[in-house]
Amino acid sequence: MSIELLKACYRRSLELRLRPNPPRKVIVFGVTAAESLKLLGNLPPKMIRAGWDVLVVCGSESAMHDPWDGDVPIQEIPMARDPAIFSDIRCFWQWLRVLWKVRPTVVSVGTPKASLLGLMASAILIVPHRVYMLRGLRLETTRGLPRFLLAQAEKLSAQLATRILAVSPSLKKLYIDLKLVGKTPIEVLGKGSSHGVNLRRYKPRTTEETNSLRRKIGLEVGVPVIGFVGRFRRDKGVEEVLKTAQYLHAQNIPFQILLVGPIEDSGTIIDQFVGIGQNLVSVGPVRDTATFYSAIDVLMLPTAREGFPNVALEAGASGVPVVTTDATGAMDSVVNGKTGIIAKLNSSVEFSRGVELLLTDTKLRKELGDGALKWVGANFDETIVERRYYDFYSLLVLQ
Repeated sequence: MSIELLKACYRRSLELRLRPNPPRKVIVFGVTAAESLKLLGNLPPKMIRAGWDVLVVCGSESAMHDPWDGDVPIQEIPMARDPAIFSDIRCFWQWLRVLWKVRPTVVSVGTPKASLLGLMASAILIVPHRVYMLRGLRLETTRGLPRFLLAQAEKLSAQLATRILAVSPSLKKLYIDLKLVGKTPIEVLGKGSSHGVNLRRYKPRTTEETNSLRRKIGLEVGVPVIGFVGRFRRDKGVEEVLKTAQYLHAQNIPFQILLVGPIEDSGTIIDQFVGIGQNLVSVGPVRDTATFYSAIDVLMLPTAREGFPNVALEAGASGVPVVTTDATGAMDSVVNGKTGIIAKLNSSVEFSRGVELLLTDTKLRKELGDGALKWVGANFDETIVERRYYDFYSLLVLQ
């Protein structure tokens, strides 16, 4: 072997020793309830395909709510949504064991209980990158001692995190205004949203498809439909839906109502819809809501608080205008007068008149529906939103 070859081998071995190890790409996502897995969109399988080790932590019944059909590893930790001291302590130890075993470089947690427990455990184990996914603020609609306790939990989560991602600009502003965050950087990627919307599934349908679906589920063809998609419960604004129906009925405006989603604590309100409007159809909880938007002329979103309501994006991608409120998060999901109408929070009359305007002015309804279709497509295509999150996490591990 020549001297030159020996020198070349030595230089090569020296280069290999001095070359920095590639960053470990190991991430743990966490949400409190298994039904919140959908908030992660297709980001976990996308990261797996890109070479990441991914684990998702959530509550029980994950198989029932698994949006990835087993393609993403899931670890169940049955976390209670409300404070439960003994259960929370047990879940905290489970978080510690899971993170100790996985040794992630990034922990990204959203929803209050998973965030608090996951961030505490990852801080104790000195996980280098701890991301708090701020998806909404429960304390907005609480008062007294519960509000105080929730505020302290938020402050602790913010202190434990190394970065905070808010899913909407108005949510970020509220978090700062309430002085819940200290020095931890808080930001919004793009215009917000947890995962965007699948434009291949949520899209406008033909008149024939729309009429066929309406007949199938019991709606009348030719009568305008106002719709509500999501959990039909009081804190989602169902009383506003009732007041809107009563207002339209008093104005002798023909309409029917379609409810898509579970009816939870609103049974007595449902009874009050009897005799109002031409028809009320409830299809209950469905696995895929995409086709049902085609049966809706105007989507109602009378919410008091949100992080970023994905139903508004799904409706917009389907060419359906939305009437919502100026509540946190909701105000970011609609461009007032361009993709829908934003009414003042707690103004039933203004909300009802917004729905009335779109029901009676078919030209405006079409213009706003077309505007929503373009706006959502340009800003919230799930491939665009997921890419923003992927780039964010990828840059983290390089720091």
